[in-house]
Amino acid sequence: MNIDISKKQKHKILKQLSIAMAKEAHILNEYPHLLWQQLFNRLQWLDNPIKGILENEFLRRDTKETGQWLKLINPIYESEALIRTFKGHRNHINTCSFNPDHKHVISAGHGGELRVWDLSTGRETESIKGDFYHVYDCAFDPSGYHLTLCTAANTVVFDIMSRKIISKLEHPAQPLRAEFNPQGDSILTISKDHIARIWGIEGKLHCQEPVYAATYTINGDLLFVQTRLSTIILNRIETGESMILQGDQFNPLPWDDYYKPTWAFSNDRQFLAILEDSGQGIGIWDTTDGKQIGYINDQIHGLLACESTIFGPTIIFTTSDNGQLHLWAPHDNKSCIIKGHTKRIGAVKFNQNGQLFLSCSWDWTVKLWRIVECKQKHTTVAHTHTSLENIKWLAPIKDNAYSNNEYFFTPDGQAPIIVKEVEMSSGGLFGKSSVERFEVMNTATGNSIYTEGGHPTSPVSSVAINPDGNLMASAGMDGFFHVWNLVDGKRLATFSAMGRIEEVAFSSSGNLLYCCDEGKNIYYLKLINM
Repeated sequence: MNIDISKKQKHKILKQLSIAMAKEAHILNEYPHLLWQQLFNRLQWLDNPIKGILENEFLRRDTKETGQWLKLINPIYESEALIRTFKGHRNHINTCSFNPDHKHVISAGHGGELRVWDLSTGRETESIKGDFYHVYDCAFDPSGYHLTLCTAANTVVFDIMSRKIISKLEHPAQPLRAEFNPQGDSILTISKDHIARIWGIEGKLHCQEPVYAATYTINGDLLFVQTRLSTIILNRIETGESMILQGDQFNPLPWDDYYKPTWAFSNDRQFLAILEDSGQGIGIWDTTDGKQIGYINDQIHGLLACESTIFGPTIIFTTSDNGQLHLWAPHDNKSCIIKGHTKRIGAVKFNQNGQLFLSCSWDWTVKLWRIVECKQKHTTVAHTHTSLENIKWLAPIKDNAYSNNEYFFTPDGQAPIIVKEVEMSSGGLFGKSSVERFEVMNTATGNSIYTEGGHPTSPVSSVAINPDGNLMASAGMDGFFHVWNLVDGKRLATFSAMGRIEEVAFSSSGNLLYCCDEGKNIYYLKLINM
């Protein structure tokens, strides 16, 4: 089929391809041979002319010589605001930050390592290990050479260039937040005991004060927020000025926690958002005059960010641990959902001009978003095809049997098949280890075959075998699943879900695959060119 494409349409196609490439970069960086599969599965739902081009290429590739790949049959929800995903952590991510050079991103969480990413490509540039196993907050100094890390025990001041710890700021209670002043020569920390402390970067404590919230202004002045019952007082320490924040009676949630952050300042410090003690509302104030400019009533799980954006003062919050972000701005009093993560959100950080923001999650990913598209078009999903809803799926593990890293299957009319995880790494996550390869044994013949690979970077979460007993699918907690040929052990295809995969299964006919991730996203796939 010939397709006539105008110059304007060519420009649109190139833009669509560029956007899709950026969104798939975290997968293509690891599996570049999946280029066609990833672009087709993302772009096939668009209108012509890109749809027609894909259909032509699909027909051209409909031959075994072009290799096997997995075709996604149903579209998946995802916000159009997503720019790219940073993937490589092997544990929960609690915090992230833009480097002041505007070229790199850093992230940390559980696992004792920092990861540095190239903002423009999504590639990991380095992984830094150190004495900071659980990190809950991080912040750069203005130069980008020093970094504060709030850990479960103390606040670590870290030198990026030398990879050395400069000092450890010891707190009686767990530190929750830390930031440098604009000059980079002092550090403000806030801990669970509601004490703000000012330190030198060498670790000397200069002063401390009970507060509800605190921050440095862009000029280096200190802002302390203190509460007395339903009264919220903003204190400017250098000038001695105090201001009572105005508005309807509002009782701030009396505690702050890395699991449920309760307040946030905008980068320019003009706006302050506070979570109400009922957990069912957020108020936002203008710090220049103390006036309340908005209030949203919702079941709030955590207040993650407050920023001056194209929508005016804007807040981002969560209502549960399902990975969905909610964006709200007082100017239109409307909120929207930003979907892309599948698990609890650790943090949200805006860049300095409020046009981009980062989010990190317990789904082991960091994502970069463009704020202007958050309230625009979102990917919508048609109802699952009726033909898919009625498909019978084989259980991925017979009777959920699992012991000693062995899976037991009994294909119809055949002897049991045993799948065993072998060459496992030590010290695995959640009591399980990553798997270098599988041994698959047919109990009827006693013969075994080893797969040419496994899940070397994460534990295995699910395994399935097709009705004929000649194909196996294995899923990992890193969000990847692989299809293996049980005749020669070769890997036939690879697919990546949005989050950690909980289950993978074959259809009873054996021609379709199903998987479900921890965000309850369901993927129906067909193995092409078998």
